Formats: sequence, C-alpha cells, structure tokens
Amino acid sequence: LNVAIYALKLGDILGYPLMKLTDLALAATLHDIGMTWLPETPEPLSESERALVQQHPVHSHEILRGLGPTWEWLAEVALQHHEREDGTGYPKGLSGEHIHEYAKIIGICDIYEAMTHTRPNRGAFAPADTVRQIFKAERGRFSQAILKAFLNGLSGYPVGSWVRLSTKEIGRVITTNKANPLRPVIEVWADASGAKLPQPRLLDLNKEILLHITGQATKKAITE
Repeated sequence: LNVAIYALKLGDILGYPLMKLTDLALAATLHDIGMTWLPETPEPLSESERALVQQHPVHSHEILRGLGPTWEWLAEVALQHHEREDGTGYPKGLSGEHIHEYAKIIGICDIYEAMTHTRPNRGAFAPADTVRQIFKAERGRFSQAILKAFLNGLSGYPVGSWVRLSTKEIGRVITTNKANPLRPVIEVWADASGAKLPQPRLLDLNKEILLHITGQATKKAITE
C-alpha cells in the first residue's frame, strides 16, 4: 500500500490521467504478490536465500498471468519492477524502453518504501536522507524523467517542514524548488546555537551553493 501511494504521487507529477493512475495503483499494490510463495526467512539473508527471494518477480508474473490475457500487462509490470534502466536489474536484465514505465515508477518507490520503514536488521532512514542516498546510488539506474518525478514528489522537504542547515542553523521550508527539490527556500529562525533570531531571514539554497540541509529539525529545538 505504501508503494502504491508513492507511485500515485509520481504518476500525478508525470501527468497521468485517472485511468493510468488507477492502473498504476493496481500494479503497485500487486507487484510483490509473488512473495507469498516464499518461505518466511529472517534477515540478514544468506546468498542462497537472497537468490530465492530474487525469484519473487517471476512468481508474481506467474500468479498474475492466471488472471487471463486482459491482465498480461499487469503480470509484465510485476515481472519487471526490479529491472533497471542500465540493464543491471533482474530477472532478465532489461534496459531502457524495454521496461514498462509503471515498473520503473514502482521500482524506485519500492526502494524508497524499504529504506524509510523499519526492517528486522535496521531502523528506518529519514525521508530526506533516503532521497539523497537514492539519488546518489541509483541515478544511473533510473531514467531522468522518473528521477525528476521522484525528487519532486518525495523530496523530503515539504513546505512547512523544519530542517537543520550545514551551518547548524534551523529553519523552515517556505518554498520548494521544482528544478532542484533538495535545495528549497528556507526561512531561518535560529542560529548555530539554536537561539531564536530577532527576525527570521530568507535563504534560497539554490543560490547558496556552499550551504545544504543536513537533516530534519523541529521548532522545539529553538530556544527563546
């Protein structure tokens, strides 16, 4: 369900009409149905267990093909959601236009969902940290259009959120930057010690290349 919600955000940014959004949501909801054919295995996985888990797209494809020819597209999307733009994915090593766009969207949302939620062997990553890590590690494995939609839809810095800057100052996001979602306009409320400023000041991170956001913050961290 989380992946479906994230996928809908990306589909909306990509301009999908209602019918395509409906199909995308259905595919995102069912993409991992093949996991039901696998035994429950605690993490961390052994090499043999990991190889077994990597068969789940094939299982999903087999299950969804059983719905009949009308739903062949749904089975194909499930089969391809771990394929990557540069051909480094699985199970077939497809690349570029050979991968269904729904599968590309679901693929990046699946990574985001996994990283931002607790797993047996680790805690959850903060949304903003997750976006940075995905953009750094996966940028060559997804198309530019999908990456741009992902950054705009799940930037981790929505308007009104509180953040800490590399200067240790604390501020609030007042405007997002669609061209560069990781560098919004900030209203700085506190200095490096956390003391409240006499008057908030505006800071456009897109123009301040030496500054960046280091993490989330709260208004409670500001001292009067």
